Amino acid sequence: MPTLGDRIKDLREKKGWTQDTLSGHLGMSGKQTISNWENNKNEPSLAVLRTLAGLFGTTVSYLVEGVAPSPSTETPAGYTLVPSEEIIKMQRELLQYREQELKKKSEEIERQKAL
Repeated sequence: MPTLGDRIKDLREKKGWTQDTLSGHLGMSGKQTISNWENNKNEPSLAVLRTLAGLFGTTVSYLVEGVAPSPSTETPAGYTLVPSEEIIKMQRELLQYREQELKKKSEEIERQKAL
């Protein structure tokens, strides 16, 4: 039966991440902590489990117990689990769009002043 460590390792490898990559996403230095989790020598805190679930696009229940996510019990109505890297990507795109729009407005104001 797969353990918490097995599920962390499996999800990490499905992302194509090394232990160092995962530790970086968690703001940790080095891979030793990740190795200890994957070898069932240690377990992450609840806060870290929540972060891991977000990174992997799954739930804490799946990580801890292997319970497949169920929309009716795991995700509140009207919400969708989105991996954190997708949220970061969307935020960057939004900021770029905002900068472009501000630049356009600024150029328009300068043109009007020149008239």
